[in-house]
Amino acid sequence: MSNESRPLGAIVYQSFIIVLVIVAIVLGVSYYNSNQNTIAQASTIASLSTKLNATTLENTKLRSNVTTLTTERNTLQTQLSSLATETASLKSQLIQLKANVTSLQNEVDNLNTQLSASEAEINNLTAQNSELQSWASTLNGQIVTLQAQLSNQTAIVNMEKSLTLEYDKHITIPANTVSYLEYKTNFAGYIAVMFTSTSGVSFDMGSSQVSDTWFGSYPRTGTAVSGSFKVPVLPGRSFIRINNPSLTTEAVVYLYLTYIY
Repeated sequence: MSNESRPLGAIVYQSFIIVLVIVAIVLGVSYYNSNQNTIAQASTIASLSTKLNATTLENTKLRSNVTTLTTERNTLQTQLSSLATETASLKSQLIQLKANVTSLQNEVDNLNTQLSASEAEINNLTAQNSELQSWASTLNGQIVTLQAQLSNQTAIVNMEKSLTLEYDKHITIPANTVSYLEYKTNFAGYIAVMFTSTSGVSFDMGSSQVSDTWFGSYPRTGTAVSGSFKVPVLPGRSFIRINNPSLTTEAVVYLYLTYIY
């Protein structure tokens, strides 16, 4: 049957059906494509959501790390500032200590100089002290010697010294004979004479200061068999002459002589 023989309504209806089929096909294709796109988009969205969650988690961790690092940085900055302050204080103290060390070194050098001078002065004074002690010792010795000499001279002036010249000396003098005694007398004084004799004798006294002269005698006249007397003496040598005037009898004389000066 040709188109011309078909009715218009059938043609419109058929056309409408064709359009519907085409629309259905288009819609089906479009739905399929849309469904496929939706699935792909859902998958993409899920993947992006997963990535977003991971990114968010990582971002949270990073934020936490940033916070922690910021805190650590702030702490380190605080510590660094504190260390800088301490360093500045230590530098100031170091400068002050260096100044103190320099000052103390100067004082030590000054004290060492004073110590050296003091040691030299002490050594000098020690030497002078030793010299003075030696001199003082010598002077003390001289003083002792002079005091002894003075005491000796004073005793001599006061005739307080004595020297035994003879003690119980036996002299045998033949008849009509004389016997001589001689003594060194350095100082003026006297000789105290005590005697006994088996027969009468007499004594004469002389001195080297008075030549050829007997200036005293005992007894003044005659003879004696015992007695005591003093013979003045002068510095030099003193002499005593014992006379036995008996023409027949020897005399044994017992003498005690003490030199007083």
